[in-house]
Amino acid sequence: MLQTDLNVKIRTDMGKKSIARNLRKDGFVPAVCYGALKESTPVYVSAKELRAALSTDAKEHILLTMKTDKKSDLNSKIAILKDITKHPIKRDYIHADFLVLDMSKPIKVSIKIKLIGKPKGIQLGGILDIIRREVEVKCLPNLIPEHLDIDISALDIGDSVHVRDIQVPEGVEIMTNGDLTIAVIASPIVEATTEAEEEEAEVSEAEETTEEQS
Repeated sequence: MLQTDLNVKIRTDMGKKSIARNLRKDGFVPAVCYGALKESTPVYVSAKELRAALSTDAKEHILLTMKTDKKSDLNSKIAILKDITKHPIKRDYIHADFLVLDMSKPIKVSIKIKLIGKPKGIQLGGILDIIRREVEVKCLPNLIPEHLDIDISALDIGDSVHVRDIQVPEGVEIMTNGDLTIAVIASPIVEATTEAEEEEAEVSEAEETTEEQS
């Protein structure tokens, strides 16, 4: 699992929205850290540094070693991003929540599924229909996988793969229902004339015949 340092600054000026706005203007993201701490700790982090950390292959599952500017219970603790709020248009970071981890206790996280290979059914005209793109797993923080691979190259038209077909690393347990479908190779779409369309065509032909006779 990827891990990197994240510099965080402890906030003591809580309660004023204007201060949070000024922090964002200066390139910082207001945030809060909670979890394996004596108490929740309000902080702010560099938006640029946070964006860089979340741009790795691990994305939001990257382990963040918190480096504080002041003496704090938070210093050197490891956390993951639990939630982040973005501006609906600009997509700038508005606020972040960090979950501080107890590295000896397993946690539940959602992991993306990576489909490997080109199904043979597609070569026959089938269509790949992806039903589920991630599953929930339970494991120790240092065992969180970046993604879970599943080979779909052998799938023919009508075949499907399910959650139970995913092979996971040792120490990782899938919590999502194993019977749920991940992907299916659907049959080609064939244009068919409905009964209503056929009836409409027959009526039109009858009207044309009547007009010709008259």
